[in-house]
Amino acid sequence: MKKIIATITLSIATLFVFGQQYSGYYVSAPQVHEFDHFKMKQQKDPTKVEGDIELHAYCSKKDELWEMTAVFIEDEEKRNELITEYGQGKDIISVHFLKFMWDGNEWEYFLLGYQGQDKHRHFVVIEEIFNDETETQLLEFNTFDWVKGHHISEAGAP
Repeated sequence: MKKIIATITLSIATLFVFGQQYSGYYVSAPQVHEFDHFKMKQQKDPTKVEGDIELHAYCSKKDELWEMTAVFIEDEEKRNELITEYGQGKDIISVHFLKFMWDGNEWEYFLLGYQGQDKHRHFVVIEEIFNDETETQLLEFNTFDWVKGHHISEAGAP
């Protein structure tokens, strides 16, 4: 009976740790532009990584700069391609795409989600900047690590 209870407890704990949505506050290293932290809320079923993510960006003055949705990439082939190219050998469990207008420019990011060794959710965030809309010449490539913060208040202040 103790083994059954232990197995059930372990199963529930595993679901809690690995099935938790990405909802929460995240900080980036290095910092992304003027954004000092992000607030995320996963949409749909919170126990699955497949849902889209509502994302809010904040600057150091605690003002919200924008709100957008990072869309889960449904195409398994595209996800695998991005994981292979940008996953940095991590056990990536989800891939999202974020596109938004800010400061008169269009920005695109890929967010590759994984469980860090610190037991927090992380994203490898990829920013590709091309020369024009044809996306034929890569001008700049940036990589960021977003980690789920655990000391950020509900008011948004770190």
